[in-house]
Amino acid sequence: MSGNESDSDSASEVEGLREEKKLVILFKATDKELEVPFKVTLTTPFQKMFKAFEDKLGVERNTYEYLFDSRRVYETTTPKMLEMKIGKRYTVEGMYKQPSSQRLILPFLRSEEFSQKPRDR
Repeated sequence: MSGNESDSDSASEVEGLREEKKLVILFKATDKELEVPFKVTLTTPFQKMFKAFEDKLGVERNTYEYLFDSRRVYETTTPKMLEMKIGKRYTVEGMYKQPSSQRLILPFLRSEEFSQKPRDR
């Protein structure tokens, strides 16, 4: 059993998920106290879940990087590609991405400043 697979699946929930041919993916934000469950099929692309999760948090797209079993999950990935099983419950962690640093604007330097030889001291 995977470390991100829940041991507490009730028998009725598991049976219901199997009948629907679905699984539950619980999204957790590592920087907030929020968990959002999604009931999906094996072929649902994670892009749909990412969008819904980020909308629920009220953040811009691509604010989080997602991990399952310490592996990065991409928008085009599906639960089937991660070998998830129908009737099970899994956890995907949303790790807050640090904002990319703004481009550092350097003052314009004249080319002769680069060609000067270092002064002897």
